[in-house]
Amino acid sequence: MARILVVDDNEVIRGMLRFLLARLGHEVVGEAATGAAALEEFLRHRPDTVSLDISLPDTNGLEVLKKIKSEDPKARVVVVTGNNAEVLRRDVLAAGAHCVLLKPFDIRAL
Repeated sequence: MARILVVDDNEVIRGMLRFLLARLGHEVVGEAATGAAALEEFLRHRPDTVSLDISLPDTNGLEVLKKIKSEDPKARVVVVTGNNAEVLRRDVLAAGAHCVLLKPFDIRAL
């Protein structure tokens, strides 16, 4: 199964994703609560997939997505957000996100 980096500033959400992804047979290789930590963890682990929250305390997820894609254009990034704005969806997909999941979501969608 997939090696996944979970990026969310909410520790409870990260824990829930870690638990559910493990139950589905995936390996969470890293976690991050900020954009800066997300980039460090991405470069350290080179995961198969990144679950990326769009709202982070030090930057927004769109900027993190762009930096990840500049490091690895083939990186698979799933953007997770509670913001249903069509402009946000369009921007993250244009920046190279694999897909956008709206919170709450079905974990099998990952």
